[in-house]
Amino acid sequence: MACDPPLASVGHPWGNDAPGCTDPRVDPFNCGPDGATCESGVCAGGECVVPACDLECEGTTACCPSAWDWGQPGCTSPARDKWNCGECGNVCGEDLICDHGECVCGPGTDDCGGGSCQDLLDDPANCGACGTECGGDTPICDKGVCVGTCLSVDLTECGHDCVDTDWDSDNCGECGTECGKGTGTTSCAYGACVTCADAGLSECGGDCEDLAWSDKNCGRCGNDCGDAAVCVSGECITGDTTCEISCDDGDKICCGGECIDPRTSDNHCGGCGVQECDGGCTEACRDGGCEPVDCGGGDD
Repeated sequence: MACDPPLASVGHPWGNDAPGCTDPRVDPFNCGPDGATCESGVCAGGECVVPACDLECEGTTACCPSAWDWGQPGCTSPARDKWNCGECGNVCGEDLICDHGECVCGPGTDDCGGGSCQDLLDDPANCGACGTECGGDTPICDKGVCVGTCLSVDLTECGHDCVDTDWDSDNCGECGTECGKGTGTTSCAYGACVTCADAGLSECGGDCEDLAWSDKNCGRCGNDCGDAAVCVSGECITGDTTCEISCDDGDKICCGGECIDPRTSDNHCGGCGVQECDGGCTEACRDGGCEPVDCGGGDD
């Protein structure tokens, strides 16, 4: 059976009886070029993943000490978790995403040298592909194609960039008109800056704030939770005094000797001892409440 790379033809894809194509980057029954069977049941980046903590995980997930950068043990997918990409603790760079267990540039970007991801859609030095340089009669890169003028692609030239003034927050309606930044607006829509109210937010000192989650404006403008508390559903939530180190980083509180984020902690969801989520592929803490989780299967 012919398979298009990166897929490969194997006798038992994902443990199935019939031959077929599989992705050796993530198939735990045919992991890597040698087709290894992973004891952990998890393959990412063509390598068998070894769990680094004791939680029992299901599907294509494994236990890592800081799943999804939550700061606590949890079940995660090393095939797509950029803080545990391919293996626990392997963090992808700022410009990178985790794709099938490998740190790569995101869609529409590529590493054209220098170790950073270039935007192939508007970089005149790498337009559409690395090394494709715009110049002469077509000096502008628009959506990965070299063009002559911004007007030829129904855009407006602001500085040396082609922008859509209907949607560009830095050039809304016309060049230089900025939305946000203390103006009582957020994004740009149809050439006009969207107000805080239109975006479902509250205006606090010219900035648009979500009073349910803003640590500086929790529940109402000016209600600062401070370093020892975080905002959850419009209330400042504080921790206990059992931690040996300070949790005053603006995102976490102390609960049971650990620094946790009550918005994402399965053990202290919503605050110290408020709610404990089942974890794994059953439920997880999201925005201070336990929500169902479906880990699924396959290459995700």
